Amino acid sequence: MPNNLRRAYGIANEGTSGEVLHAAHTEIMEELQSKYAGLFKLSKTTGHKLLQAIAEDLLNEMRWIMIKAKDVNTSYKLTKQYRKLHPHHCDFSLILSKFNNIERAAGKPPSGLNQDDLVMPTDRPYVLSNMPLDKVQVICTKYAKSISLKLQNHISDLKTTTNEEPMEEELAVQKVRQELKKIIPYIPMMVQIVVKDNILQKKSMYYRVRIYGEPFLPNKDMMLKFLKKYHAVKMYRSDRAFNLMHCKVPLTTLPKFADADGTNICGAIMYIRLSDVEYYKVPDTMVSEMLSFKPVMPEQPPLSPSQTHPHDDYDSEWSESW
Repeated sequence: MPNNLRRAYGIANEGTSGEVLHAAHTEIMEELQSKYAGLFKLSKTTGHKLLQAIAEDLLNEMRWIMIKAKDVNTSYKLTKQYRKLHPHHCDFSLILSKFNNIERAAGKPPSGLNQDDLVMPTDRPYVLSNMPLDKVQVICTKYAKSISLKLQNHISDLKTTTNEEPMEEELAVQKVRQELKKIIPYIPMMVQIVVKDNILQKKSMYYRVRIYGEPFLPNKDMMLKFLKKYHAVKMYRSDRAFNLMHCKVPLTTLPKFADADGTNICGAIMYIRLSDVEYYKVPDTMVSEMLSFKPVMPEQPPLSPSQTHPHDDYDSEWSESW
């Protein structure tokens, strides 16, 4: 069934408890790697022991929730319940703790991590060599014109005839120069093509973006008002993670949209991240373990239904595709 139709009818994307667990686990892992943009690179220095340790801890917590809690039959509800018990402000402590454990196991003293450095976005397609793309375009256009003019003048000054009878080699040179003079009118276009293909690179017109609300996602009207300023299109709320929405933003407004990272909307902080980034993938054995999970009825009472989120009115107001 198409996603748009499935969302419109409120049909869950997961059919079994194992699929719910796997989907929710994937969403929280991607949220951590999205918000903490430097986490993947940091984990890579440990041979990805860091993200694997986080994944294992997260799996244990989510299994416990599915056993103890009521009404967590979708990943949307499971991610929401997870955040009630493990708020976003606890994430950095988890990362730091796991990283220091790995350092101690390697016989190294535990080091401190800077949370602000870890959160700083690293993937910026609108920047080239630490220079804004629009400025690079202006500079390239300016120098492309200068290069074209020099080439045209140089070729125009080339001699294609001699007073004496030319040798065979000189005759070949003259023929080449005659052909070069024919392309003089096309040199500016040729230089521009080379610059665009090799320096400016081909940039997509629209970029897929993830927006995480912390600790919740504001309602539809507030988000539409916020996104309208950046000409976002194809906006829809995730039905797998309770505080996530997706959209596409044109390259022309992407720099300003990226600068809006950290915006506070009605008490929720917006984390704006590109979707097309590299995420750590857990081993297939862990995926199989999650998919085969079947919660056993708890001997102890389930989690109290009184554990409600202070912003449930915001994060459950809408979930349809829009």
